[in-house]
Amino acid sequence: MGRHHAVAIQRLPATATLVAVADVDLTSAAALAADLAIPAAYGDFDKLLEKERPDVVHICTSPGSHFALARTALEAGASVYIEKPFTETSAQAQELLELARTLDRKVCAGHQLLFERPTILAKPLVAKLGAIQHVESYFAFRQARRQDGRRPLTAVEQLLDILPHPIYLLVHFLGENATGGPLSVNGMRVDERGSVHALVSAGGVTGVLVASLHARPVDSYVKVVGTRGSITLDYVRGIVVPSLGAGSTIDKILDPYSRALATAGGSTGSLARRFFKKQRSYPGLADAFGAFYEHVSKGAPAPVSASNIARTTELCDVVRRELDVSQLRSVGLSAPVLPPTVAVTGGTGMLGREVVSALVKQGVTPLVLSRRLPPASERCPEVRYASVDLGAGEFSLPASIETVVHCAAETAGGWDAHQRNSIDATRNVLSSMRSAHIRQLVHVSSLAVIDADARQPLNEMSPLERHGRRRGPYVWGKLEAERFAADAPRTHGIDVRIVRPGPLVDNAIFDAPGKLGRIIGRLFVAVGSPSATIPICDVARAGQLVAWTAVHFEQARHLVHAIDPVPATRRDLVGRVRADPRSVLRLRSMRLGVIRIAFELYSIRCQQAKIR
Repeated sequence: MGRHHAVAIQRLPATATLVAVADVDLTSAAALAADLAIPAAYGDFDKLLEKERPDVVHICTSPGSHFALARTALEAGASVYIEKPFTETSAQAQELLELARTLDRKVCAGHQLLFERPTILAKPLVAKLGAIQHVESYFAFRQARRQDGRRPLTAVEQLLDILPHPIYLLVHFLGENATGGPLSVNGMRVDERGSVHALVSAGGVTGVLVASLHARPVDSYVKVVGTRGSITLDYVRGIVVPSLGAGSTIDKILDPYSRALATAGGSTGSLARRFFKKQRSYPGLADAFGAFYEHVSKGAPAPVSASNIARTTELCDVVRRELDVSQLRSVGLSAPVLPPTVAVTGGTGMLGREVVSALVKQGVTPLVLSRRLPPASERCPEVRYASVDLGAGEFSLPASIETVVHCAAETAGGWDAHQRNSIDATRNVLSSMRSAHIRQLVHVSSLAVIDADARQPLNEMSPLERHGRRRGPYVWGKLEAERFAADAPRTHGIDVRIVRPGPLVDNAIFDAPGKLGRIIGRLFVAVGSPSATIPICDVARAGQLVAWTAVHFEQARHLVHAIDPVPATRRDLVGRVRADPRSVLRLRSMRLGVIRIAFELYSIRCQQAKIR
């Protein structure tokens, strides 16, 4: 986010000059400074304040450091712009606001959606709605993956990170049209998997807050309803869709056409503006910064009111407390378990969950090792859990562990992420096992590590890929990880069993494997010869095989491929996609000259499908 701030600031050369950046990692700060031609870089924030004496400091660090850094900057004579979440608690927010008033400094929260096009366009329309009755703020967000392979945020952490956006919008539209009294929370439901539903009120106006990491499609909107109509602010497309009128017969007839025209025309215009302006930072950032600089230098009105900041942090506090209570309630229901004997890395993933379930059914107590622990409500009482970042270095294992099942691997990101979370993670697992005197490893690899030019049919004797990098980061990472595991008897004194599953599918809730094709918008594109086979493997069956290998380690083969007994052709799998009750399909075909291209396009109206 710091880079986005720097780029946005540099779009305001007549208003402000970016003089320095700071980061605890001086190398990162220096790299950013060199990339954007920023005069100075610091690894120490106090030195930056002492030497540069800035008028304004932008704080883009992790939320836990916002309060201390902002207080230091204010006391050094600077005004501060603080990224959301403003602070971790409302008490900290109130202290910063009071300190700024005492020192005659200015503070602003990173509530940039207040400066994006929908909010601006809505201003003249709100007055036409009559008396405001209801405000709904909705935010559906995909959980972020870190491209560098670092530990991802938990669902609760991610939810609390994005929560200020829908809250400050709700506060803004409630506060502008209701009495200035405090917000009242009339009901709330939270889910540790990453969702919150709340009913709030301000004066006579009722508001609804919905934020979810699982609802799809990704969306962000505010709906303001009055006695003479409503408007919907769409922050994904950057448009406002009005629905004005009292609901007469003519209103009912014209309304769908006017909304369709506003949606189509507004979306086209928004796309064109982004294309021709070559937007490089978040929309609204530069406008928010410009308004704040005018506030600091010329005494213009505050771009984000102290009331908006205080109310937003107060409502975030209520959600955080409710999440804490929910987690404690779930943990309290957990029963004590026996000491674990099998550790499962990646035990919360698609295959890992099946392995853990199969181990429990065989009377084994597993220890799940995962970078991100599941919510307490989703944990199995017969399983123990531990948060471990395998790519960070060696870690400790309990003395009761006899076997490690290594399912964890990177599935996305670039070369660095696969180096860290597939290759380095396997090295660290082996080192940790040696330190704990654990001598049995079940390593989960992939059929993808077999040489792409190997003669068909493939089997356990087929050669490994000779040039892993030609097949991309995933295959390279899995290949190098398997090589380390296969060499472990010599390098670490660890006995190893290797399982290579084919592309995993869940036969209970069928999702097409990646080798079959991809969903593109509302189309599913299946590529390849219809008669060609894909060696898929049912994930439940693969989990049972891996668990059996761990429990019957001595009897298990040293290397085994996990594929379904009857090979599935692309035609078979397309038939399964067709038969999926969640989709409505329409077949199309394509030819190009004399060369037939095996594309099969299916228009899918997704009803309950999980789109990845």
